[in-house]
Amino acid sequence: MACLYFIVDSSTTVGKANIYLNTFTITVPSEYNIEDSGETQLQIVNKKTKERIIIKDLTKKKDIHTEMQDRLDALNANENITLIKNTTIVNKNQTYPSIYYEKVTGTINRMTFFNNYKHGFSIECSNFHDNRTIEEHTLFIIDNLRPDYKQKQS
Repeated sequence: MACLYFIVDSSTTVGKANIYLNTFTITVPSEYNIEDSGETQLQIVNKKTKERIIIKDLTKKKDIHTEMQDRLDALNANENITLIKNTTIVNKNQTYPSIYYEKVTGTINRMTFFNNYKHGFSIECSNFHDNRTIEEHTLFIIDNLRPDYKQKQS
């Protein structure tokens, strides 16, 4: 008796999909699909709510604090941003620095930065309507980020 498995990048019907980012795999939160992917950046979207998550592998070369400051400078220069606040997300005795900001449109947005597997990463959540959902999705992604051992690890 033979078994056949079909592995997909996104699924709208069954469970959660695994997707690839550089040399890592990430489990996508329910109801999200891949909108755009590249070697070091991945964009997923919830088509019902228009919530968008961009995950970036900053590789070993970029310091997360430098990246966070660069992003903060860009937000401060943007006139469509009404509120900017440095915050953190705390989970399992880990603290992740993040930038919370609101746009003129009234949506809630957050960028979170972290190190894992000797790489820096950022997760940018936009077009959300409550902060709790952002934190849940961010922590879900962080907890489900794994090296893809089928690829050469750098």
